[in-house]
Amino acid sequence: MGVSINALSTAWGREFTTISEPHFLRLVSMLPRSRRAEYTASIIEQLNPNWGQLKGIEVSLHSQGLKRMEKIRPSIVNSPDFAEFAGILLGDGHIARKTVVITLNNRCENEYADYVCSLVEKLFGKTPSKSVRGKGSCICVFVHSTELAAFLAEQGIPLGARKLQTIRIPRVFMENDVLTRCFVRGLVDTDGGVFRKSRHDMRLLIEFKSLNTSLLKLFEDGVKRLGFHPSTSGGNAIRIQTQAEVHRYAREVGFSNHKNLIRYSQWTQQ
Repeated sequence: MGVSINALSTAWGREFTTISEPHFLRLVSMLPRSRRAEYTASIIEQLNPNWGQLKGIEVSLHSQGLKRMEKIRPSIVNSPDFAEFAGILLGDGHIARKTVVITLNNRCENEYADYVCSLVEKLFGKTPSKSVRGKGSCICVFVHSTELAAFLAEQGIPLGARKLQTIRIPRVFMENDVLTRCFVRGLVDTDGGVFRKSRHDMRLLIEFKSLNTSLLKLFEDGVKRLGFHPSTSGGNAIRIQTQAEVHRYAREVGFSNHKNLIRYSQWTQQ
């Protein structure tokens, strides 16, 4: 299992520390089947996957003399703008303890970077900064805010590298068509886009790519909820491929990223 005897017998056995879900499930799987339900039913509390990071943020704030972490208005979680921002952040963003950064293509996404900045100001009342990185190929939108990083982590968007982490989003995103459309739009506008099927096949497709399987599943569930019929490609991409559904996506979900809007407009006129 990759853990020490001390962790098994003392830290976990005497309930001095919490146990991660994967390790708990692995231990339960070693029990006779007749006893597994007994142990899974004994779970007292299942913590946010980012609880340790959130605790670190809270301690950091206390060390700065703040009695408690200021809360950003919870009501914004139910807004279309926040649903789209969450999609953008999960597509091309990264959260550290004190900073939120979204990295875009400097050659074709400058207008979109301005759009992202306006969303941040509208939602959180904070003014982002922009910086060109990667020898001029990338434009980064930075928001320096411990409170914002904590708020986003509370919504299920993990801090640090996300490749192997489980992504969770506010439940309301998948209970309201408007929020689902905005969330999907944010994902496609960052880690997806409008493409042609091949050099010799001029038909269009909408594609979203991710190495995080839980995020792929969220995208798939979202577009299915909106009535689309997606297909998988290469194990790390979900596509909308029928031409009728591609055009319906453009009408009903749309694009905030001008790169995708221009591609769609130009290619449909050819």
